[in-house]
Amino acid sequence: MDCKSKCNTRQFNVGEISSGTVELRKGNGDISMSIEIQQKIVEWGEDKGIVYPDNAVKQYLKFVEKKGELAREILCGDVEAAKMELGDCIVTVTLLRACTHDFNHVLEFDFSGRNQQRLLVTLEAISGRIASGIELGLSSDVYHDYIDIAHPRMALSVLAALAESVGSTFEECATLAYQKISKRKGANVNGVFVKEEEPKESPFCDYVGRKVFECDRIVHPCGDAGIVIITDDEGRGKNYEWKVKYDDGTVLWLGNQIDLKGQGVVVKEDV
Repeated sequence: MDCKSKCNTRQFNVGEISSGTVELRKGNGDISMSIEIQQKIVEWGEDKGIVYPDNAVKQYLKFVEKKGELAREILCGDVEAAKMELGDCIVTVTLLRACTHDFNHVLEFDFSGRNQQRLLVTLEAISGRIASGIELGLSSDVYHDYIDIAHPRMALSVLAALAESVGSTFEECATLAYQKISKRKGANVNGVFVKEEEPKESPFCDYVGRKVFECDRIVHPCGDAGIVIITDDEGRGKNYEWKVKYDDGTVLWLGNQIDLKGQGVVVKEDV
């Protein structure tokens, strides 16, 4: 069997795609994301103020960032990391589609049968088509109207084939990504969700054995209290960069504050 007969990709002519008249029918080549997970992703985007036509280009650029990370993990052979990056790509393209009011959850384009490198190149080519539409519309300030809805759908279909290539599914990767982003804290910055950085874990436990993290509040039996910080004093000794900055401005090494002498414990402040 030659390469052409192995490829199940349905062929469309340029006029068929650009006119938006491609009929989406159920068939063996369908790739679908459940309505439930798509709605959850879009609702998350709406809640964060992302789903808005003027944010389409920003979501596209976020997709560009994520597909680069996806390529790195696939080429490095890290399957679990690749699944997470696939999910991130699915989220960004789904939000891009939402910005252009495309909510169809059935994708007929079938790219199965292509190897991983070819799929990554195909994804890059489709990304270029999306970029061409955006570039064409930038001068009119309504670039979201120039994004052909077929191209983001194609991108999702390629992502589905890549998910299959790492032993996963489109639905699983999308769900993994949603579970991750739904727990994140952050803010909408110029149409892109910027997550808060997770606090770093120190190598210490407090006096009662609980792990200590950056920004934790340490309280002593005498009532003195301070915040765990990281300084630039790494050269002065192992873990010496971990300090407690007390309310009176004093800065002391964390290791001494949570031992038998200091007896400091972590106290979680009320939110």
